[in-house]
Amino acid sequence: MVRRVWQSLAVVAVAAAVSAAPRAAEAQCSAGYTFTSWLGGASCYRLTTSAVTWDQAVAQASSFDGWLATLNTAAENTAARGFVNGTIAGNTSVFIGFNDIANEGQFVWLNGEATNGFSNWNTNEPNNVNNEDATELLVNGTWNDLPTSLSRYGLIESAVVSTVPEPSTYALLGSGLAFLGMIARRRRR
Repeated sequence: MVRRVWQSLAVVAVAAAVSAAPRAAEAQCSAGYTFTSWLGGASCYRLTTSAVTWDQAVAQASSFDGWLATLNTAAENTAARGFVNGTIAGNTSVFIGFNDIANEGQFVWLNGEATNGFSNWNTNEPNNVNNEDATELLVNGTWNDLPTSLSRYGLIESAVVSTVPEPSTYALLGSGLAFLGMIARRRRR
């Protein structure tokens, strides 16, 4: 009988310890953003509040503590397009952060990230017709350069925020272990 009680208490203590142990950080996004993951990464996305010019999209992204999206891999490009497809802008093109405003023909990410050699230009793009310095993510997932004066929704990106266990989790673990210590001490007597 005593052995069963001891086993039951051990099971309860292990369950408490497992539930209290720090888990891999759970991903979440700041308010207004949607968590989106792909093989090898994750990010948080949202759109501008309406179709706006490039400069307005950049300003809105900043006001939402984000930046126009950087798409550095094919998987990330597909995930971002998938996010857009599920929004009000689903059947439209959206601004991303790739541009050649500073130096014609030299596209860079607005937030300064390295390009990593990935691009997904549509056929015969970029072509700089009508001084096209901004980039849009087309409905088919490829990219097109366009003038900054045209209006599009902007795809805004923000970093993933990780959560950590609450202090009460550690308190629960400590009390469970203390309880086991008391039981073990009584059993020795």
